[in-house]
Amino acid sequence: MTYYGFANEQATEPEKKVVIHAGQFATSPPQYWHRVELSDDARFNIHFWVAEETDGENGLFHAKKA
Repeated sequence: MTYYGFANEQATEPEKKVVIHAGQFATSPPQYWHRVELSDDARFNIHFWVAEETDGENGLFHAKKA
């Protein structure tokens, strides 16, 4: 999959391009405009973290499996 990062919501050209290969991982900073392009055989997981000072949440959320 390919990750594109943008300077702001009006940007039309990415300031970052990262190709993420099988077995690799990447982290995107909060509130950063981005877009991903998936390959035909892409499979991936998404994890969301929250700051510790938020209303007692655990900090890591897992999606329920269908």
